[in-house]
Amino acid sequence: MRYGGRAPGEPSYPGVPAAAQAELLALVAEVAARVGVARPDAVLLTGYGTIRSWASRRRRLLLVGLPLLQCLTVDEVRALVAHELAIVDHRLAHLVVRLRALHEEAVDPLSTAPHHPPATPLVRPREPFGEGPVEPFDAAAPGEAFAEGPDEAFPAGPNEASAGAWSMLSAQVGRVFSPRAAGPRAARTRAESIARATRDFAEALERKADQAASSASGLHTAARAVAKADLAAFEFADLAFDVEEQVWQRTSAGVQDLHAGWHEAVRAGAVVAALDDATRTALMARHPSLAGAISSLEPAHVALRAADSVPLVPLPPDVERELARHVLKRDSGQWVTFATVPSAEPGWPGWLDRQARAVTDQVATLLRRTPIGPAEVVEVLLTRLPELVAANWPAHPEPPAEPEELDGTPSVVVVAESALTAQGWRRVHPAAAGVLMSPDGEQQNLNLLARAALDSPAALAILLELLSRPGPAEAA
Repeated sequence: MRYGGRAPGEPSYPGVPAAAQAELLALVAEVAARVGVARPDAVLLTGYGTIRSWASRRRRLLLVGLPLLQCLTVDEVRALVAHELAIVDHRLAHLVVRLRALHEEAVDPLSTAPHHPPATPLVRPREPFGEGPVEPFDAAAPGEAFAEGPDEAFPAGPNEASAGAWSMLSAQVGRVFSPRAAGPRAARTRAESIARATRDFAEALERKADQAASSASGLHTAARAVAKADLAAFEFADLAFDVEEQVWQRTSAGVQDLHAGWHEAVRAGAVVAALDDATRTALMARHPSLAGAISSLEPAHVALRAADSVPLVPLPPDVERELARHVLKRDSGQWVTFATVPSAEPGWPGWLDRQARAVTDQVATLLRRTPIGPAEVVEVLLTRLPELVAANWPAHPEPPAEPEELDGTPSVVVVAESALTAQGWRRVHPAAAGVLMSPDGEQQNLNLLARAALDSPAALAILLELLSRPGPAEAA
């Protein structure tokens, strides 16, 4: 599981105590007893789509991301909780979490960087790792992380290395930090050194955590959980990015009910997660104990649904704002809700129209004329995408991605939604992009329809017919 960490110089945000969430606390206690590890000293809610353990010399914390609680089943959450509790089931838990973060950053520098999808929806590559959370507390500085000191508060856990082995590993990694490497080449050398020094440690730690996840919920449930957590982290970051672009950059207001909107988007079927080959391979490499089960996952196994989830007490507005602040990473003097955004100017329709015009212009570049209408734009996106990319990036010796890696469905949804919105269709919830209701009560999920149209001529015909219907003014 890639849960990242705090980038250098980035502010830290504390989690919100989960004392009011009795069902969640009971689940954590049950999992700890089932897998034979100590309970955390505190359970905190965070705004990120992650579940992460953290430890100091005296405290173990479990940080539970609200977005995962809203789209994973109880058993899947059990598996992720067990995984993270096993990580800090160690007498030197503060060193374990520090070394894990160092290893993750060394093997994947993007694991600790904020995730920002591209602004243009024409080609949206799927990153194999979702956004990691900002660490809730400042981690110790490299020189301090390996300092000697009493740690009697942590009982010895299973599969622990000897004190001598820990000293050697600490010394190896500690030498990398002195003097501090500077410049891209030195930074790369430093990262490679850290990765080599911590490889065996990280593999043993992950095996232990994966075994705990399997013990808590079963092998196949654990495999589903790590895959769905990775996908949910990406999709939630995508939603947060859209909110940033559509609301914050134009009004300087933060969306208070960001997480409630995510929940409604999942319920409406607007969040369509796909486990591509690159992500599957990365997850299998990261979780070798679960690799066989991950390799057999089908699309239905990784669907994000708001069903059989951990019951949660509704969050008060101040907690909603705090969790939204975790994700948006900035303070807002003004807060709005999803319900008030569409009525404000600019709102969702204006953003959609701008994006749709950009895609239409790209199609016009390929056709060398203005497209007849949104139906033709969508047909080109679904049937001639490699040509479209080549026509719009002629300076590149080759397209920015291989043809089989291109995905035009996000652009299809934007163009289709913009056209239908002009005809009076509206989202079933402001956060449920692509799931629309007509003035007559007809409902369409453009996300599913666009994906089906890639392989199904019948689905393509339905989509084109939908976009070719006359608007209210034409019908009159």
